Amino acid sequence: MQRVKLGFATIGVVVLLSGCQPQRTQVYVDTTRIASSEASPPVSQISPPVPPNYSQSLAGKTLELPEHILRDPSNTPKLNVQEMFDREQAKSFDALSKRLREFYRSEVSRFRLEQAQAVAGKETEAYRVINQTIRKAFLEWADERAPVFLKLTLVAGFPDPVTPPASAGGRPRPVEQNRLKTAQALRTELQKIDAKFYAKCSGLLGEVLNQSSTELADMETRIEAFSNEMDRKAELEAKAQIRSAASHLEFKLADPAPVYVPGTPARNIPIATIPALDPAPRVPSQKSISESGDVKDRIEQEVRIWAALNRYDLVHSPKSVRNATEEFQQWRQRHGLGH
Repeated sequence: MQRVKLGFATIGVVVLLSGCQPQRTQVYVDTTRIASSEASPPVSQISPPVPPNYSQSLAGKTLELPEHILRDPSNTPKLNVQEMFDREQAKSFDALSKRLREFYRSEVSRFRLEQAQAVAGKETEAYRVINQTIRKAFLEWADERAPVFLKLTLVAGFPDPVTPPASAGGRPRPVEQNRLKTAQALRTELQKIDAKFYAKCSGLLGEVLNQSSTELADMETRIEAFSNEMDRKAELEAKAQIRSAASHLEFKLADPAPVYVPGTPARNIPIATIPALDPAPRVPSQKSISESGDVKDRIEQEVRIWAALNRYDLVHSPKSVRNATEEFQQWRQRHGLGH
């Protein structure tokens, strides 16, 4: 970003140094050699959140239920037949409803997986959209900050000293006081611009987190309602089977006729899955945006600034003029511009 701001300051520096000057020295600078010696710095990237990846093979397995025989104690002496029947019917209902609830747990597990996949998909899409919004906000922040930073560079110098040097004569002159006051006002304005950008990004990310929390809470509510519905379904089916068995037993209370409940083998229930979503696009960092220009154009821009500061006239041929390439390189290194 510093090099971009230096480019913005070129016009101001050249104007300040232009005018009637004594005869200027002609020099030649080999910008092609300097550009070829500089390697492009690595570009850092802001890694967006990676969407969750789900297994490609999901399956639920039901429990194996053994067969069961309900004994009929109707021929047991000294017992009330109706009480024995009611007692055995209640036991059978409890055992059957428990087995049916265990069977429907696989349905609850399948429903939980489907809900989790749906919530994860919404969260991934929300992060993808928010990344695009943050990138747009970043570009707007850079456009708003650049002119203020350029003014501060022209007033306070580059890089910004932040703390002004002490005046040799004690209290600074009015012109110096006005310059320091202007620089401090520009610094304050930059701080406000930065704070507004960071607050906007925090708010956008906070909205995604709040949305995800709400989706998870709603998912748990739906899962609990579905589980209660499966429990009621198991209870109703158990009651229906007990009533059906009772209608046949009422005519055979005096006979030792047991009630046979067949077993249920274990079985696998495949659950369809969705493929993992593509990761969100990578957002280039501030450094990659500010240094994306051509290297040679940037160096030629620095040469013009250096020549204006030293009152040199640049020529395009090294014949009959001084080659100031090394002098220019030393100037760049002193100001932290070269590698």
